[in-house]
Amino acid sequence: MRLLIIHPNETKLEDMASAFVYDGYEVFRASTLKRAEEILMHQTPDMTILVDEEDDGNALDFFSVLEKQHALPTLVLTRSESTKRIVLLLEYGYQEVLRYPVELLELKARVRTLLRQKDTSLSCTDNDFSMELFGMRIDLIHRRIYHDAKSVQLTSKEFEVLLVLIRDKGQVHSRAELARDLWTEGEQHERNVDVYVRRIRDKLSTLGLGELIETRWGEGYAFRTAQQLYWQTPDFTHSAFAPLQEKE
Repeated sequence: MRLLIIHPNETKLEDMASAFVYDGYEVFRASTLKRAEEILMHQTPDMTILVDEEDDGNALDFFSVLEKQHALPTLVLTRSESTKRIVLLLEYGYQEVLRYPVELLELKARVRTLLRQKDTSLSCTDNDFSMELFGMRIDLIHRRIYHDAKSVQLTSKEFEVLLVLIRDKGQVHSRAELARDLWTEGEQHERNVDVYVRRIRDKLSTLGLGELIETRWGEGYAFRTAQQLYWQTPDFTHSAFAPLQEKE
């Protein structure tokens, strides 16, 4: 297995890398995000370990680089004591976030778990929990959308927003309504809705599907009506998805 480890302290970077090399991993080392991006231009690791600097927002932006270069899953080690920072990293799409420093044995166990999960998802070619719409396949388990031999990964919150719009396709949802239904009290800001809809649109645009979410000025957002919408599992009865089960 091939790991990319990103750590700003070169001494600790070497110590961590050596521990994984001892276990038989091939390890690529980077002390900066810029160096990590250079490595990803020539190498494709099976997963990434990233040490997040508490006051550095670049780790959030760097997720798109990791996703583009297929360097996921990524485990983030953060020194932040803030739960909000951890939630933010997870919402951006990072698969695991641990507070740093962490015991080496636990870190190795987490890495093995993520790699096993990746192997499982890659080998699952007949996913029962998926739906097809506008020629794209939406994996409901792994929050991934496939279209024309391309795919994008959505964060959990992006996926929630998208599913609500799809569930009520053609119906306009106001920003206030989406904020109230999808965010907890204290985080119900309409600006959050705009940010997440923009992120979803940007990701769908890489698949050539950026126009699926419509903006109704002064009203809100709506998912354009599809001619063909069907479930591959008609007995999937979770209440949040039930309206999608009927064919049009």
